[in-house]
Amino acid sequence: MLETLSLSPKYCSQLTDAFIVATLDFSGRLKTLGYTNRLCNSDEIFDRSLINRVHPEKDHYEEGLSVY
Repeated sequence: MLETLSLSPKYCSQLTDAFIVATLDFSGRLKTLGYTNRLCNSDEIFDRSLINRVHPEKDHYEEGLSVY
């Protein structure tokens, strides 16, 4: 944990909605290209059970993110 914080003191372990959507879009692209034979849902990709218990709040990135 200390190593992570030394890289980014604003690190947040909660996943952003944008990251999840981008990952699901990527999963869809893998299917389109024939690398997988079905779409995965977010529960198959991410196990958020622990982080949702210890960090139930929304991520802390939005205030510092710049969307172009």
